[in-house]
Amino acid sequence: MLRRRALAPIGLATGWSTTGCDGQDGPDRMSNPMPRYPIIPPLSGEPADAARIHALLEELRSSFEAIGQSVSVDLQPPINWNELSQRCSWFPGTLPEEIRALYGWRGGQKLRPSNSFSPFWFRDMIFATPEVAHDEYESMMQTYGKYSEPGTSGVDLRTCFPFAAFNGGWYVFPCAGQAIDPVHPRSIFCVFQGIGAYFHTLESMLKACIDWVKHPEYQSKGRIWEEVEMEIWQLHNPGVFSRD
Repeated sequence: MLRRRALAPIGLATGWSTTGCDGQDGPDRMSNPMPRYPIIPPLSGEPADAARIHALLEELRSSFEAIGQSVSVDLQPPINWNELSQRCSWFPGTLPEEIRALYGWRGGQKLRPSNSFSPFWFRDMIFATPEVAHDEYESMMQTYGKYSEPGTSGVDLRTCFPFAAFNGGWYVFPCAGQAIDPVHPRSIFCVFQGIGAYFHTLESMLKACIDWVKHPEYQSKGRIWEEVEMEIWQLHNPGVFSRD
């Protein structure tokens, strides 16, 4: 897997509600007012939504284990909504159902300096605990957040939750709407050398990750891997990248 291959996502943008996830006022990080983006339509909120996401996460976990990558040992216990609200009180936004379901399955992956550590990857980002997500959010605000004008990039990073991160890059959920890919209002964004939509939904991201890990070329990352990777990407997220 080429973890930092340059891609051209829809609406690539250069550069960067003040309510916490429990509904209370969050920190006033910037003097700029929150831009008004299209509101994210809610999921049904029914248990079936979380159950479907949990089933995909479990399939991804078992797919890693099937190829000898022991991801399970460092996955943290599930986090219920009350605990998640407390542990993410630093976040100035309202967490969507997908993030609640994600941490309701497992509480992220504990990182440890060991050669035997097997990251639970979402392609090229590691599933972050709420505490790691906090640190990554601060890092994102100190870099992209300094140079992005809300209302000009199509998404306000202040209300994007970084649920996965690696080496100065983040996968984030735009919790307060976005205008980069309005056709897919629940898109997962990548923040790395720009800001862009990488996956149409959390579910389409997980389906792509499962197919990548299950593919015979996944571990060797041979000569045809880039082509295989993109075919799977487009299968679950058609049109997500420009071919220009």
